[in-house]
Amino acid sequence: MVTPVIAIAAALTPALWVWFSRCHPAWSLSVHARFYTGAGYLSSLIATYFVLVDGGTSWVFGAAWAAAAVAMFWAGLVALRSVMRRQHSTAMSLETINADQVQSQGPLL
Repeated sequence: MVTPVIAIAAALTPALWVWFSRCHPAWSLSVHARFYTGAGYLSSLIATYFVLVDGGTSWVFGAAWAAAAVAMFWAGLVALRSVMRRQHSTAMSLETINADQVQSQGPLL
C-alpha cells in the first residue's frame, strides 16, 4: 500500500512544479529553464524507479538521481529569475534618462 502512494506522490510533485513553472511569465522566453525543468522531471522519474525497485543498493542510485532532480529544478528556477532580472534591467535602462545625457536644444519655434 505504501509503495503506490510513494510512486504517485513522487510523480505528482514534479508535475506540480512543472505546472507552476509554466505559469511563470518568463517561461516562454527561457530555453534554459524549460530544459532544466524537463531534465529534472525525467531525473525524478528515474529516481522513483531506483527507490522503488527491490535490491540492495539501488536506493543509493535513487537518492543520487533525486539530488540531481532537485538541482535541475533549482537551475530551472534560477534561469527563470535571471530572465526576469535581465528584462527588468533592460527596461530600466531604456526608461532612465540621466540629466547629463539631455542636450540643450534651444528654444523651440
